Amino acid sequence: TSPAGKGQKYFNRLLPNGEIVQRKWLVYSEITNQLYCLVCKLFFSSTYNNYFINGFNDWKHVGDRLKDKLQTKQYN
Repeated sequence: TSPAGKGQKYFNRLLPNGEIVQRKWLVYSEITNQLYCLVCKLFFSSTYNNYFINGFNDWKHVGDRLKDKLQTKQYN
């Protein structure tokens, strides 16, 4: 489930060739009203410095944080 009116566009990524790829690793909790990286939540320690392990709900900066996240070595 994605957050209604809170950036559903972030659940997809537009590639330079125009292809749209779904970010299946990005999940939203209606209970906590936060975004999580499912892969990080399952495979990294909660002490690992990652906004998306403990939950992220800074909707104003979600685009910047996703961009930062995709530039880390885990995603390259």
